[in-house]
Amino acid sequence: KHCDRQKANLRIRYKPSLFQHVGTHSSLAGKLQPLKDKDFKKELLHKGHSNPTAELTSSLKIYQHHTLDMAYKGDDVFWAFTPVAGDFIKFRFFQPLKVERYVFRSGNIEHPGDKLFNTTVEVLPVDKSEFEKIILHNNMTKYPKYKETEDGYYRIGTFRNGIAEGEVDASIGKIEAIRLSILSESPVWILLSEIFIKPAA
Repeated sequence: KHCDRQKANLRIRYKPSLFQHVGTHSSLAGKLQPLKDKDFKKELLHKGHSNPTAELTSSLKIYQHHTLDMAYKGDDVFWAFTPVAGDFIKFRFFQPLKVERYVFRSGNIEHPGDKLFNTTVEVLPVDKSEFEKIILHNNMTKYPKYKETEDGYYRIGTFRNGIAEGEVDASIGKIEAIRLSILSESPVWILLSEIFIKPAA
């Protein structure tokens, strides 16, 4: 009984709210009710994931406190000023690992236009020679599945309508780093609202 009384005194909050007050006018004449749950719609601005530990670097100029580190941890968005060709965002893993899939989402409901355009997803394999053997064995040299960059990365994906997502071929093996490479100047700022790198089981 004592436990029941103690539980009755607790105010249980659901985040986000199960129900949300909408509108500002009360049923009482002349009274305004500008109520809004502080967590309402907040979860729609960015989506967080548990990502593998990594060193994060970028050539982009950050806007205010919206850092790449915060976005990688899922605590905020990464927001930066307009990119130019050659700009990058890089995730270098402290321990090389096999990656199963990835999702990079740009823009959100408040800033839907701040997307990444003409940007590729690239990986740096630990054992490049082993990967090249697989390419030769599968006769992929004439029509390569993955295009190699000058500095040894392989392009495995690209942004379409602000989103890059896909699975990483197991033949790539362990990866040292993933890089987002911006290939051309953009007229808009960029905002990364979701970063998800899923290690292979």
